[in-house]
Amino acid sequence: MESKFIQYIGKKAEKPDNVANTNLVWKGHGATLEVSSVHATMLLMHPDIWRDVTDQMKDGQAPSPSENAEGVQFQGGMGDQIIQAIQMMDETNPDHFDEDGYPSIAVIESILQYEIEPDELGIVMQDIRKARDESMGVVKPED
Repeated sequence: MESKFIQYIGKKAEKPDNVANTNLVWKGHGATLEVSSVHATMLLMHPDIWRDVTDQMKDGQAPSPSENAEGVQFQGGMGDQIIQAIQMMDETNPDHFDEDGYPSIAVIESILQYEIEPDELGIVMQDIRKARDESMGVVKPED
């Protein structure tokens, strides 16, 4: 049976298949999974959520999950894309970061060209701070 590569283009951090009942879970915007042609047909009936990237995958190209208006391409799941957007922001611009160093959701959304939830940014920021603390040798007790 032929298969297809289906990419999730929605904005959730995680998207379980609730259409074709494959038990697959896409890990954020841009995640790509291989599914049967039959299941792909059902998923592709929702073009605002999934798209077929089989041709790009067969040509050896990594599909571009997201491209903003300036043509900047973002790779990986939503968390990775948020990190990439934060890295593009200007640390000295008070519109980009508050005095505690927390990035502006509005600026991230304008870079990515899609909306994110505050909880999604919160998870990414926890991961960033944890990685920073670990790299500096700071050990914090677990709750």
